[in-house]
Amino acid sequence: MTVYEYAVSGRKSCWLVVILTAVGMTPSLPAVAVAEVMAAQKSKVYHTQPDRCGAAKTIASGNRISFKSVQEAEAEGRRQCKSCARIEAKTKEESSKPKEPETPGDDDGKAEPKKIEAETGRKRDSDKKPGEPPTENNADSGVVEIVKVSRVLPGATLELEGGERVRLSGIGAPINGQPIAREAQKKLEKLVKGRKVTVAWATNDESMRDRYGRRAAFAAIGSDREDIGGTLIQEGLAWVDRSSDFTQLSEYLRREDDAAWGQRGIWKRLKGSHGAAKVIVGKFTREYHSPYCPHAALLIEPATISVNEAKGRRLAPCEFWRPE
Repeated sequence: MTVYEYAVSGRKSCWLVVILTAVGMTPSLPAVAVAEVMAAQKSKVYHTQPDRCGAAKTIASGNRISFKSVQEAEAEGRRQCKSCARIEAKTKEESSKPKEPETPGDDDGKAEPKKIEAETGRKRDSDKKPGEPPTENNADSGVVEIVKVSRVLPGATLELEGGERVRLSGIGAPINGQPIAREAQKKLEKLVKGRKVTVAWATNDESMRDRYGRRAAFAAIGSDREDIGGTLIQEGLAWVDRSSDFTQLSEYLRREDDAAWGQRGIWKRLKGSHGAAKVIVGKFTREYHSPYCPHAALLIEPATISVNEAKGRRLAPCEFWRPE
C-alpha cells in the first residue's frame, strides 16, 4: 500500500491528508462524473443526454431547468425523453460489445468502405437531408410507397387513390371551425395537387388507426423530397406533435421556432377582444382550452390566461376550442 492509499483509506487518513497537504503533497482523488438532468420549463419530459439529444439542443437557455437527479425530475411527474433513452441503450450496447482485434488486410492498409444497399433504394441516416421523411432502413418508419392523392381533407389529412386516409405524422393541424383551418387545407392542396406523394408509414401494422380511421405517415413530394408536414409547420399552418418521438423532431421544432418568432399562421397575435379572450391551461398541457371545454376539468393546476399569452407560450388550440 502506498502512502496515498493509506492516507485515503487508513484510520489516520484525516491527519495524514492534513500533513501531506501542508508539505505540498496533496493526494489526487478520482473525479466523479455526474450526468446532467435537465428539461424545458413546460415540458413533460426530462433529458439525460442534453449534448446528444436533438430535442434537448433546441431548448433555449432561458427556458431550461436542471435537476439534481433523475428521481427529482420524476417526482415532478416528468418522464425520460425517448431519444435520450435510446442513446443510453445504444451506448450501453456498444460498450458491452467485445472489441475485435485489428488485423492487417490485403489492400495495403486501405479499409473497404461500407456498401450502401443501393439495390433496395435505402439510404444511410447520415445521407438524409434535414427534415427528410424516414426511409425504409429507419427505425421510426414502415414501408415507403409512392402514391397519388385523390383529395385533401381538414386536419392535415390526405385521401389516397383507393380510399385510404392518411394523417400526417409528427404534426397537429387545425380542424374545421378553427382559425386558419381553411388556409392549411388550401396550402396542402396546392402542395399535392396533380403530384405523386412519397408516403412512409409510421408503422407496418395496417390496423393501427386513429378514431377517424386514418393511418399515420410522413409524406414528401418532388425529387428533392420536400417534407409536407415540415412545410406546414414552417408557415405556421400546423404545430409539432410533442406527444411522440420521431426522427424529424428536432427539425420540426426548429421550424416551429421560426414560425412562432415570425408570428405566422396559428402564432399570429390577435387584436382587441379576440386576443384578450380567456382560455384555460394546465401545468403540463401543450394546449389551451375554452372555459367550458370538457378537458378543462382534467387539467393539473389550471390557470386562466389570454389567447395571445397562450400563443406566446407556444400552446396549440384544443380540438374543442372555437373562437367566440
